[in-house]
Amino acid sequence: MENEVINPDKMKRGDFLRTLGLSTSALMAFYCMGTLTSCSNGDDPAPSNNNNNNPGTGTVGFAGNAEASKGKVDFTLDLTSSTYSTLKTQGNYTKIGDVLIANAKSGRYIAVAKTCTHEGGGLDYRSNSDDLLCNNHGGQFNTDGSVKLAPPTNALKVYKTELTNNNNTLRITE
Repeated sequence: MENEVINPDKMKRGDFLRTLGLSTSALMAFYCMGTLTSCSNGDDPAPSNNNNNNPGTGTVGFAGNAEASKGKVDFTLDLTSSTYSTLKTQGNYTKIGDVLIANAKSGRYIAVAKTCTHEGGGLDYRSNSDDLLCNNHGGQFNTDGSVKLAPPTNALKVYKTELTNNNNTLRITE
C-alpha cells in the first residue's frame, strides 16, 4: 500500500479503518463500545437480529439489543405481536440479547441474565420444575436468580418486569 492514494468518499467505513491498521477485533471493540455508529449510505451490512434479539420498542444497550453487559436494559415487548405472543402462555420463555424472559409457573413474568454465572453456559427455563437450567454443567437457578444447584456459586442478574396496557405490553428494566 506504499504511496497508495485513499479516497475515503468512495470507501466503505470498515475498509477505511482497516487501512489504518485496525484489526477485526479492534473494530468490533469500537462497535461494542458504541463509538462507531452507522453513518454510511447503506454499504455496510447491518448487525443481524437472529434468535429473537429484537426487543420490541425502547432502548436496550446499543443497536436495539438487550445486552446487559453493553448498557442499561430498558425495553418493552408487545405481547400482542406474533413474535412475543407466546409469552402470554404460562411456561413459555424467550431470549432477547443477554436477557431470558419467562412466563413462570407462578403466573408472573421473570427476566434474568441468560448465561450461567459458572462458565457462561446458556440457560433454559424449565416450566415443570419452575427453574433455570445451565446446558453446560447442569447448574440450576431459582426464578429469583439464586443458585439452586452447583456448580454455579453466584446468583443471576435479575431484571424488573412490569405488565402494562391491559397485560399486552411487558417492560423489562434494571
